[in-house]
Amino acid sequence: MPRITELAGRQVLGSKGKRRGKIIDVLFHPSEARAVGYVVKPSNILYVLERRPRYLALSAVSFDDEGNAVLASSGLPSSKSGQRAAGLGWDESSYWRGMAVRAEDGEKIGAVQDVVISLKTGAVRGLRVSTGVVGDVAVGRLEVPREYIVGPKADAVVLRAGYDELESTGGLAAASAKGAAVAKVHGEKAAKKAYDASVSAAVKVGRSFKDGSGRKMMDTLKKWTAEDEE
Repeated sequence: MPRITELAGRQVLGSKGKRRGKIIDVLFHPSEARAVGYVVKPSNILYVLERRPRYLALSAVSFDDEGNAVLASSGLPSSKSGQRAAGLGWDESSYWRGMAVRAEDGEKIGAVQDVVISLKTGAVRGLRVSTGVVGDVAVGRLEVPREYIVGPKADAVVLRAGYDELESTGGLAAASAKGAAVAKVHGEKAAKKAYDASVSAAVKVGRSFKDGSGRKMMDTLKKWTAEDEE
């Protein structure tokens, strides 16, 4: 099961193998922990003229052995067709990356950095949560298994766990037991800052993809929660 950052950039092929575009984002259900579709950038007309992104329902594609998204039809469906197939419109769909993350008791945890999904059902299988630059360096990004994920509520993804119950990917805390306590304190402060910075930016942003007005905002969020360059 791939992370959504791994899906970005995947080629979308028609049923006859012709390139029809690229996946640039994943769209989620507004109240359930599952993906419903992809934002696809169609191939340019005559390699020059750009076209608006399309809403492609999750059920409209399968993936080949090389990781390409393959359509059942020879051409890329219209956004209207994609929305009908998904049962949701642009304005109803959400983009999880960059969305705030909190516990059921309201504790601020951070922001979604990545999501693991099932390609067949769209079900969310896990999250990676960023607590901002300081927190990520101090304690690492937080890995959240499916059983801890309640789902999206209002302006955040809600978890059945607090900050101190989640496992991290590393960070300075892993260097020594003595440094762990100090790093933990810095990480908690960073989590609150990260949460406040991301609260509603990624909620129901389908409308921004419809006319392109929200791309700069989402690109900024992506950079903020991006993987460190090796």
